[in-house]
Amino acid sequence: MAPSSTSRLLQRHCASAHPRRTTALINVIVITVSAANPDLGLVVGGRVRLLPESDARRGTVSYTGLVPEIPGIGAWVGVTLDEPTGKNDGSVKGKRYFECGNNCGVFVRPERCEAGDFPVLDEFDEDLEEL
Repeated sequence: MAPSSTSRLLQRHCASAHPRRTTALINVIVITVSAANPDLGLVVGGRVRLLPESDARRGTVSYTGLVPEIPGIGAWVGVTLDEPTGKNDGSVKGKRYFECGNNCGVFVRPERCEAGDFPVLDEFDEDLEEL
């Protein structure tokens, strides 16, 4: 993978202190961030449904990348859910990653998202089917 402008900037900034560690860190960052990548269809503005299918929540990708405030290594996908069944408003521990309503945001691992042309969920659809 060719170095990005971000990795080149990190190399210049940190290389004098710890050249070997800097290169290893940059490789981890590049690999980690690319885990939530367009190859999976997980792009900001794209529609997703959360997996497993029994979850039944849908939404729009609003953020992809690292979230240091959440424990664990790797990229996260911030989803604005169609209904207020999430855990946040696009922020984690006071740091904002995207804007959405209260309880309409959730951060999940890329493998928990299925990209597709999923229509927006409407809570009234089920009521209409029962009439």
